[in-house]
Amino acid sequence: MERKRFDFVCMESEEGRDAVVIHGKEHGLVDHCAGEHLLVKTPEGASRCWDYRECEELHRERDEFPWR
Repeated sequence: MERKRFDFVCMESEEGRDAVVIHGKEHGLVDHCAGEHLLVKTPEGASRCWDYRECEELHRERDEFPWR
């Protein structure tokens, strides 16, 4: 993920909105950001810490979230 997108994902999570990222074969909901890392919770309930450069944001469709 690019740095601008990382900053946006961090801002979204800080404001209480859901931000989901993919890292390899795993994905998770961003809990918060620390430095250049995303701290996420996986659907299984595990906590992970991923470098933002190794992640991609799970994009949402405009018709699914029209207010964004």
